Amino acid sequence: EEVLTKATPEKDGLIENKCKNCGSVLSQTVISRPASFAVEAGPFTYNGKAFEPAVTVKAADGTVIDAGSYDVTYRDNVNAGTAKAMVTFKGNYEGVGVVDFVIGKAAQPMTLKAKLATVKYTKVKKKAQTIAIKKALTFTTAAEGTVTYAKKGGSAKVTINKKTGKLTVKKGTKKGTYKIRVSVTASGNANFEAGSKTVTLKIRVK
Repeated sequence: EEVLTKATPEKDGLIENKCKNCGSVLSQTVISRPASFAVEAGPFTYNGKAFEPAVTVKAADGTVIDAGSYDVTYRDNVNAGTAKAMVTFKGNYEGVGVVDFVIGKAAQPMTLKAKLATVKYTKVKKKAQTIAIKKALTFTTAAEGTVTYAKKGGSAKVTINKKTGKLTVKKGTKKGTYKIRVSVTASGNANFEAGSKTVTLKIRVK
């Protein structure tokens, strides 16, 4: 009769053929234990979907264990960070093995398009005028994370608020078109990297 001792990640297994009548061992076959676990090559970059890379398991003797000898489930495999492939053995094997793989952050998707903002000369003649950033700038692809603004050059007649992006045209500014270069930075978050873009904003006093 055949007696099976299943292999585990910690210990080899054994198949013994024994004499049914006398109990003596007629033959033995060692089942090499599962020793290494690897997922298919990445890189894996966050895209909002679950990653389920194929897993290869090798025995201590270097042979590849057939995929029919285990089931694979996944944990934490959507968001950026460390994901896990859980290998649960069956057949001539038992126990569980775990292999980690890394999901990287996606690039900052923010894209911008400037547009002409206008302010009336009759108003700016009397006092400084503010313009909401949405009047001068469109986020054609939404930013991920907190957005901040920094003036990098251009007309001294226009300033920009670092946090809100609100533009201020100084009192007494004459008629004409004024330009400022602005660096727009998105801080990123758990799944997206930080990123910056520089754009030239135009404000017309008329």
